[in-house]
Amino acid sequence: MSKEIIDFCNKHDAAKHGFNTLINELGCASMQDLWMTADINLLIWLATRPGVLSDGDLRIFACFCVSQIWGLLTDIRSKNAVHVAEAYSVGKATEEELKAAAQDAILGDCVWKSEEPWALAYNTATSLGSGEYVNIMPSWVAAKVRNLTDSAAHKKQAEYLRMAFVPSFKGGEK
Repeated sequence: MSKEIIDFCNKHDAAKHGFNTLINELGCASMQDLWMTADINLLIWLATRPGVLSDGDLRIFACFCVSQIWGLLTDIRSKNAVHVAEAYSVGKATEEELKAAAQDAILGDCVWKSEEPWALAYNTATSLGSGEYVNIMPSWVAAKVRNLTDSAAHKKQAEYLRMAFVPSFKGGEK
């Protein structure tokens, strides 16, 4: 295992999250190799470490995950929340529009249940700002979507992360 991988793992407490053994077994020569060979769980963990992907990239990934269960979103307001979250991520919607879309997603459904598909849309739209919450939300959304989908959808999540984003393994704070 390279010094780059060891330093990254130490900085982000890979052992605490249960990834040290898996990372060792993969035997990658660089963080880029690790990015390209990791399973979806490790890949999402890597992507959600501070500084690896931007907040906007993480939100776009969460939107992609929700799009995998689009047919389960029964209220147009939930779908709109995902559209607005994606637009916000690329500077085409304001924070106020994002908050309003998130509130509309709640109003579209009577009972709050975090397992419900509309809650994924709401949580995608409400991961505002920067910091730990933004890093956690895409991981939570992706995990919930994986619970509602099959292994083919999991592979699509991994492929999307690898192809849509260029990670930075240098920046970020612990």
